[in-house]
Amino acid sequence: MGKNKTIRLIAVILALAMAVSCITVLRASAAAIEIFDDEPVPVNKNANQVCKNFYRYLWNVRKSGDLISGAVSDRVIGINGTVADAAHDYHQYIKNYFGVTPVIFGNHLEDYRSYSDSDLNVLAQRYKKGAIPMFQFGVGNSSLLGDVDARKNGIVHYDESNPDRNEEVYQSYVDDREKLGEFCKRLEASGVEVYIIRLYIEHNNSSKHGFYGTDYRGYNSFKNAWKNIVKYLTDEVKITGALFAYSPCGFRTSESNYPGAQWVDLNSPTVYSNSSDGEIIMSTDCVDYEWMRYEKRPFGFSELAARGVFGSNITRPIGDYADTMDSLLYAFPELSFFVLWYEEPFSIGPNTGSASSGNYNGEYFIKNPHVIVAENAINYKTSTPIESNGIATLYKKGDKKGSPLNFGKFTAKELKQKGIDLSKTDSLDVLFGCAVAVYETADFTGNAKIYTGKSKGVNNIFSKAGSISIIKLENVALQKNISTDDSDDRNIFKLNDGKNGRFDTLTKNSDGTMDITIDLGKEYVIGQASLNLAGFYEDNIYNIRDFAFYVSNDDNTYKMVYKRIANKNSAANFYFDAVRARYVRLHIITPNNSQSAVEKQRVSLAEILVYGTDSLKINNSVSVEKESGKSYSGYRGNTTDYKFDDVVDDITPEVEKTEQKAPKLPEYIIPAIYKYIWLFISGGLLLLAGGFWLFILLISRKRKNNQ
Repeated sequence: MGKNKTIRLIAVILALAMAVSCITVLRASAAAIEIFDDEPVPVNKNANQVCKNFYRYLWNVRKSGDLISGAVSDRVIGINGTVADAAHDYHQYIKNYFGVTPVIFGNHLEDYRSYSDSDLNVLAQRYKKGAIPMFQFGVGNSSLLGDVDARKNGIVHYDESNPDRNEEVYQSYVDDREKLGEFCKRLEASGVEVYIIRLYIEHNNSSKHGFYGTDYRGYNSFKNAWKNIVKYLTDEVKITGALFAYSPCGFRTSESNYPGAQWVDLNSPTVYSNSSDGEIIMSTDCVDYEWMRYEKRPFGFSELAARGVFGSNITRPIGDYADTMDSLLYAFPELSFFVLWYEEPFSIGPNTGSASSGNYNGEYFIKNPHVIVAENAINYKTSTPIESNGIATLYKKGDKKGSPLNFGKFTAKELKQKGIDLSKTDSLDVLFGCAVAVYETADFTGNAKIYTGKSKGVNNIFSKAGSISIIKLENVALQKNISTDDSDDRNIFKLNDGKNGRFDTLTKNSDGTMDITIDLGKEYVIGQASLNLAGFYEDNIYNIRDFAFYVSNDDNTYKMVYKRIANKNSAANFYFDAVRARYVRLHIITPNNSQSAVEKQRVSLAEILVYGTDSLKINNSVSVEKESGKSYSGYRGNTTDYKFDDVVDDITPEVEKTEQKAPKLPEYIIPAIYKYIWLFISGGLLLLAGGFWLFILLISRKRKNNQ
């Protein structure tokens, strides 16, 4: 019996050990999963809370599909705030011209040694108004080596582990590093709590000092130089507000010299697009995107422009920032922020007729509902919303400035206290992706009028308004059932899967027409739609030329709500009178602009998006008073070019509920597999422990019976 007790005791101890081991493994795996899935933390362990808050904001904003804005200025001194001074203070120029303020205030000057106290005061004042400073620093002077050698392998001389380094060049690196630390401390002392440092911008561009070369030695030296700067600033100088941005040249790969996510806060290449094509930007102007998107770091463009430079003797094409914005949203779902470059050829200011000045549709870009400006950003200092500058703008008769409002609910009484009189509102402008609901009651109940675009002569509605609600519309067509009358419909699902895939086919109809129908699953109030056409991934001659858009509640009777003729754009964003509908149909009239007889029946497009909401529903007992549907021929222009009176009468609201968005499915499966492997291992260990215990118990009983 003594032996049996000993055996049982050993079995119990082993079983407990197994259980503890399993629990430890489970806890360790859970911790590992938590570290992997949780929000990233700044590289600097001394980071203050405001720095952490802004970093968290950069990380989380991509989950909402929005982009934090920014602009680079040529200098921080000599600011006069006029349009003529745009090249010197692009940040202020955008504020003056478009009425919105970019969040990130980039500074082109690398000569941080000469920043005076008055310069720092300007930065501090901008910061107090919500602008995050961003600087580019090229620490060290490899030009001392001579132009050829500096461009070939200058960075190796900044590496203190290199026994063959040029001491003069290395000392310039050490001196600059110290001056950078002094500047950061002065900046923080001026009241700036968070700022972005771009170390060695475009370091993979052979024209830059500190170019790392194209061999293993250069790659390692770059990593060492980067790490030593970060260590020095965080461990010795003990700065508290810096975020370190890795900013390679977008059109050249830089993965080989990446210091690693543990040394980098932001992945932010520079992108100067030679195309409005989203996939071309992704594959040629931002070649690092495919690996950067999987790094656990916020991703952005530290420099962005709509058109590239083709040479000093070649006329630059005029860019279209509407296509640029559509391409960013289409091709870069992980994008968190952008910083616009300041020079005139790249400006979002309007083109003056000169190929060297301005571009098209700057307003569409900077005032897009997906773009976060300082006026409608989250206050990362306190994590509370701050005042908006215009998701929807209300105008009194003769008033050109208007009264801007952000998303939210507002009673007529509350607005009047702010100086906004709803009873005097004569027109309004609602940005794409948004809508305004106008109620006669003061508590957002009863029938409402819905506006989804630019509308005039609305005083008869607003004069009776007791409250209004400004809402963000969702893509209600995403991953819904979709079909076509074409025989080749195997890839039709790609048109509303939210990904970069494309649908390309030859229509079976001899006249080139085709119908594509989406069942939204239930009735929504919809008033806007968007098409991502062939120009996103190939020649824009294959963009759909003529099309019409229909809606239905029963899949039998369809009503046309929009028609476009002679389209040439790669993205077609359009408004129509808000209607209640379950089914939508894209009727392709002319598939493309090609003159080739072979390709005239070719249909090629990437995505169909339908914007609406189910928080408001049309009252079935009341008919829509006015006929829905307006034609619009021509090309998309500025937001001010939209002239639709988008109203639906007699809409009864449901009780509004805060909807929790489903998390995005990851583009990779390693984390999920990782999680389940640990579960399988843990379960297996538990089974082994149980089997061992059963084995010992059976042996013990057998011996007892034998006795």
